Amino acid sequence: MHGHHTWLPKPMVVLSALLGGIAHIVPAYADWLVFIFLLPLFTTAYTVSVSAYDGLWWGIIFFSMLLSGVVWLVMEYAAAWQGIILSSLLIVYCALYSATWFWIATVVSTRLLSPMQWWRIVCWIGATIAYFCALDLILLKIIGLPRGYVFASPLVPLAHHSAWLVCLSWLSSYGALALLVTNSALFSAWLVYARSGYFFVACCCMVPFLYGWISPPRNHIPNFNQMIVCAIPPDEQCLQHPLDAAQEIQRCITQACVSQPMAMCVCFPESTYPFPLSEYPHVLKVWQENAPHDCTVLMCCHDVVDNNLTNKLILMREGRIIQSYDKKIYFPFVEYIPYPWQSISWVKRLFLENKRTFRQTELCRPLMQLTPTLTVAPYICADLFFGYPDCDEGACPILWLVNDSWFSCRYLRHTLFLFAKLQACMHKRPIIYVGHDFGAWIDVTGGYTLLPRA
Repeated sequence: MHGHHTWLPKPMVVLSALLGGIAHIVPAYADWLVFIFLLPLFTTAYTVSVSAYDGLWWGIIFFSMLLSGVVWLVMEYAAAWQGIILSSLLIVYCALYSATWFWIATVVSTRLLSPMQWWRIVCWIGATIAYFCALDLILLKIIGLPRGYVFASPLVPLAHHSAWLVCLSWLSSYGALALLVTNSALFSAWLVYARSGYFFVACCCMVPFLYGWISPPRNHIPNFNQMIVCAIPPDEQCLQHPLDAAQEIQRCITQACVSQPMAMCVCFPESTYPFPLSEYPHVLKVWQENAPHDCTVLMCCHDVVDNNLTNKLILMREGRIIQSYDKKIYFPFVEYIPYPWQSISWVKRLFLENKRTFRQTELCRPLMQLTPTLTVAPYICADLFFGYPDCDEGACPILWLVNDSWFSCRYLRHTLFLFAKLQACMHKRPIIYVGHDFGAWIDVTGGYTLLPRA
């Protein structure tokens, strides 16, 4: 290997980052780019020396595209200089992981057994798998989350066409990631070294992903999905006063039951009633006086438990709260300020000015019965985006209530849904996904059907 290092990235490195970013932003048309976005990088790494600077630029380009929805959100709430500083720090921090990936792969592959062609390939395969695992598991722990930026996984765009993910029924997500990376690395090796063995093994790595297209999975959509209605929450103008919000929610419930006579359960997304119920007990009377018969209502509200503000899911029948569940994982800066950021006053003003912060409670997660034949395990937004389903719940369907209204970028809202489809395939559990835009039943193959909306 030869070449000298410069501060500017190599063109093929730039192309690799661009293809990876496009696959995430427009998966409906470009999910297939997941299988080739690493080819320009690997072919370059096999022929010339790539450096940490190349990795830094790869990360800056890739994450500037991947995080564009998050950056847009920050710019909407922050002053110009604050938004630029925060966005730049976030992108550069993520890009440092990419620089480390390039540096480790290059150093290990060139300084140990450097004449060995196979060793160079193995080093880049191992370093790339480790890199995407680090993004998934540890990238965001610096701000208090229990895992990384899960939407950076190359498997997420593939969820747009669930046929790609049939292999997850016998492979773990990390096994599928290893096959995807190995396919790109060996196909690149075939292009560079012209050895047919690399091409043969690369094709074998593609077979699990193609199997779903050859033998499409059967969607298991239950007949009771028409009994679950996704309700449109009140708009911001109606959320200025607790009583107005309660009355508007009651109107939504009544409208849902009238428009969907078969409805046995009306589900609202996260942040439907953003007021502490314990501080406004009179709103329950509004729901009790007009409660529909034989219909369960689920909505997220706020509450105060032991002087701590919580994000709570309540299950009501005939206007009475039967069960509740408190959110387990709160998102930093939006719902609370993690240490040591509390000392920076303008950080709190960014999203939480004149607002109370949330705290986690130790209450257990109950199972909730939505209809006589459907019992679910409830999760609220970040509980599954940055956590894992409880193993002791078995194959019980998941009810996942999401607040996607934060994001004005449509691609990011779609990414949340794609990740939900990926979770259903990974954990082999159906998911009832309820957002502000729509609701859907997702089966264990990644297939879905939209819930009635009212």
